[in-house]
Amino acid sequence: MELDELKKMKETLHSAVQDVSKSIQTNVSEFEKSWQEVTDVATQGVGAYPASLPEVMPAYHHPKKNWRLKQGALPTWYKARAGVRTRALSGAARVARFRPSKLN
Repeated sequence: MELDELKKMKETLHSAVQDVSKSIQTNVSEFEKSWQEVTDVATQGVGAYPASLPEVMPAYHHPKKNWRLKQGALPTWYKARAGVRTRALSGAARVARFRPSKLN
């Protein structure tokens, strides 16, 4: 390569870098200008509203009684003495339980 070619490459590279830096600077300045406009509008709009919105409390509703919780709160020894069913039986199992044994 000759010295002239290297100088031309250096000049083209230098001009390309300058073009890129100029375009970046113009884009940054445009963005900052538009950002400033938006933030100015936003800060002007905030003054119209109160600093904090009032909190909305949910309406009170009376809790319903839960029969299942009430039954589960009894001690097992009391359930055994009172004859409370603690295990579920199917209909067929209940019939088989009370059916008399067959005569031989």
